[in-house]
Formats: sequence, C-alpha cells, structure tokens
Amino acid sequence: MDDPREHLLKKEVPGKSYKDYDAISPIKYVNVVTDENVEIEDHNLDTAVYHRRWYVLAIYSLLALTNTVLWNTWGPIARASEAVFGWSDSQVEMMANWGAIMYVVSSAFMSWLTFSKGLRCACIVGSILNAASAGLRCISDDPTTATWLINTAQILNGLAGPVWCAVPPVLSAAWFPAHQRTTATAIAAVSGYIGIAVGFIIGPLMVPDDELTYSNLTNSSTPDIPLTNFHVTRFQSHAAISNDTGFISETRKNIMRLMYVEAAWSVFLLVLMLAYFPAKPPIPPSVSACIGRLNFKSGIKILVRNSQFWLIGMTYFIPQGVNQCWASVLGVILKSHGISQSEAGWLGFYGVIAGTIASLTLARFSDIFSKHMKWFLLTSMVLASVFYLWFTLILNGWAPYNTASIYSSVILGGLFLMCGPPLFFEMTSEITFPVPEAVSVFFLTLLFNLSGAIFLSIQLNPNIGTGWQNWANVGCIVACIPLLIAFKESYKRLAIDEAEQKNS
Repeated sequence: MDDPREHLLKKEVPGKSYKDYDAISPIKYVNVVTDENVEIEDHNLDTAVYHRRWYVLAIYSLLALTNTVLWNTWGPIARASEAVFGWSDSQVEMMANWGAIMYVVSSAFMSWLTFSKGLRCACIVGSILNAASAGLRCISDDPTTATWLINTAQILNGLAGPVWCAVPPVLSAAWFPAHQRTTATAIAAVSGYIGIAVGFIIGPLMVPDDELTYSNLTNSSTPDIPLTNFHVTRFQSHAAISNDTGFISETRKNIMRLMYVEAAWSVFLLVLMLAYFPAKPPIPPSVSACIGRLNFKSGIKILVRNSQFWLIGMTYFIPQGVNQCWASVLGVILKSHGISQSEAGWLGFYGVIAGTIASLTLARFSDIFSKHMKWFLLTSMVLASVFYLWFTLILNGWAPYNTASIYSSVILGGLFLMCGPPLFFEMTSEITFPVPEAVSVFFLTLLFNLSGAIFLSIQLNPNIGTGWQNWANVGCIVACIPLLIAFKESYKRLAIDEAEQKNS
C-alpha cells in the first residue's frame, strides 16, 4: 500500500527528507518559484504517484456529498415540513440560506486550518460538524423544539461548508499528478452537486407530500384556493389540514426516519475519516507540489491585488452562487405552476446528474487538451444562458409550456453551467500560483457563498414573489460572459510540471 505505483522522476535525493514536504503550505528546503522558465532540475526532487489517492478522493467526495445532502434536506420536502412544523416558505428558504451565511463566517478560519494544519485536520473538523448537524435533528419532533434544533443544525452544516466546497484543488494538488489534477478536482467538486441531487430524490421518496398538497386542499372548505398563494392559503386551510391528524402524524414519522438515516450515514463516514485519511503522500506527485507556496498573509495580499483573479472570480461566484441557491428553491418556484414536490425533485435531480456527467467529461478533456480552459468555460456559459432563458420564457408564458420543455431547459441549463466549477478552481490555482490553493480557492468560494446569501436574503421577502429569481439566474450568467472574454489565461503551475516532464 505504501509503495508508489509509478515514479515520474528517477532522481535520488541523498540526505534529503520529505518529512517537511507539504503541498499546501510552504516547505523548508525549496524556495518559492514564480518563473515559468525555471530549471526544474536544480530542485533535484523525486516524485511518485500512489494507488491510495483514489481512496482518499472517494472518502472526501462522500463526505462532501453528505454535507450538501444535509443542506438540501428541506427544500425538496418544503410542503411536508411546512405542514408538520408550521413553517412558511421564507422559513424553508432560510434553512438553505444558513449554509451561505455560515460559509462566509467560517471560510477564513477553515482556509487557515487547511493551510496550517493540513487536509486531515480540516476534513476531520468538517466530518464532526456534519455528524453533529445530522444528530441534532434527531433529538425532537416537537414543532417548536425541532425548529430551533434544525436551524442550529443548518448553522453547523454551513460552518463545515468551506471544507467540502473549497478543498478539491488542494486535495488534487497534494495527491495527483499534473495530467490528472483537473479530473480529480472535478470528481471532488461535483460530489457536492451529486449530494444536492440525492437530496432532491431521497427527501420526496421518504417524505411524500402529494396527498397533503392536493388532496387535503381540494377536499377542504376552500377548494378554489389558487396554488400561487399556497404559503398564505396554507393558514386559511389550516383547519382542514390539522384535522387530518393521521396524515400529519405519518408525515412527521417519515421526516424523523429521514433524519435518522442521514445521521447514521454521517457518523459512519466520520468513523472512516478517523480510521484512515492521510493528509499527503510520502513523496509528492508532481514538482509543483514540492515548490513552496507563499505564507497565508502574503498570499492574501497578493491575491486581492491580482486583477485576473477578480475577472475569473466574478465570472465564477456571481452566476454559480446565484444558480445554486436558485436550484435549492426550485420546488418553491415551480409550486405556483402546478408542478408537484416530487416532480420538482426529479427535475432537479436530472439537472444535477446531467451537469455532473458533463463536468467530469469536460474536466478530462481539459487534462488531455491542456491550456484551453477559458474557451471551454466560455462555450458552456453561453449555452447555459440560452437554456435558462428558455426556461424563464416558458414560466412567463412567452414560450410553449409543456413538461418536455420544462425538463429540457432546466436539465440542459444545469448541464452546461455545472461544467464550470472544477475548471474555475484549477484556473484560479494556475493564475495565482504560488499563492496556496488553500487561500485562493477558499477566497473564491467565500465570494460564491456571499453572492448566494445575498440572493436568498432578497427572496426571503414574501412580497417579492418568485418570478424575479428566474430572471436573476439568467442575467447573472449573461453579465459575466464579457468578463470571461476579457480574462487572460495563464498556466504557471502547469508550465513547471510540463518543463520537468520534458527534461525527464
């Protein structure tokens, strides 16, 4: 298990130890390199690739998936939870908003923790927060007590978010060779999106609400209540729903059963993480992984003064942050159009799965056809804007309304937009090198969640409605396309690795 599968370099380093080597923070025996034309042979370093890198990636990906499953618990079962706990639409949306708010709060600390203590320590902290978040929700099903516990759980879930959102490029730099880095980053990054997809499915499957939403309202004393005002008329028809105590009781049991399943899974993954999750391999996988990064404070100073970082950063965090929060309340958006919670869940699931497959495919192409990330990203954003515009026109009655059109527009929009994050992460790591990945990408995702928090905070106002959310989703994508065109791509880190491969 400890023997490297293959050596990329064959040089021995007499008297030199790798005990201080760290792909995240600066190391003692190698100077920082910023010149792409540096003579790599002067470093005289050996590199190796290990089988276990795939196990480390798998455990990390499962934990990232679990974090977003926990985060996306309440949106897909919004109407059932509203009936059981007495929540409004804005309270359901606040459950998602806690993730973005607490991400902003904890991002700087988690970045420092990853940079100074390493991957293992940061991921253990994130795993503990995952398990604690899932466990709190199992304590009580009393509406008042449960509401407080669930809000607290969502806060803990959000505090763990930076570990499961920003670490992928850090992990790939520490464990994977140059020709696999983007692919590894994509696998780790899309695991969070797969978690959102799982949330769309597991919630409605374990907590069905169609009978509550339609049957109870139809048989109530106010049968003509329009679905567009469900968050208001829920109180007007409260007596009819409350009288069906058997159904409410069964729904409460289903919700708690979902809580127990998610808690048991979170604890299981915590045990796996504690048992074996090394921070780094004994020998680095690439020469750029051996090169010392700037320290935490210097890295931040250089980062905020880098104009190209801000160009690529805004192209990422504005449309991606808004779109993820838009997707988390897709069920609420579609509710007024007569689309059931279950159908909205499947719609979100298909969109995320399609985007995941496309993201992995594009990442692999980027590894094979290196130095073309900008054009891959530009193409995907243009196509995403077209399909999300189509979806918005459909809901506004300006395009033919049918199930096939709704599904196609959402799925294809998600497919092309979700191609972006792994490439954005890798591009950011390339243009900001030798700023540590644990600084540049954490800062990038902090801005991503800040934009999402602003978006969800606006929609918490019940007087605004939901139509503007679709236009905001499209507008943010379109507005950032010129920024991406103006961006000047560079591959500092990759140039060093390619130079070494050529020398070898």
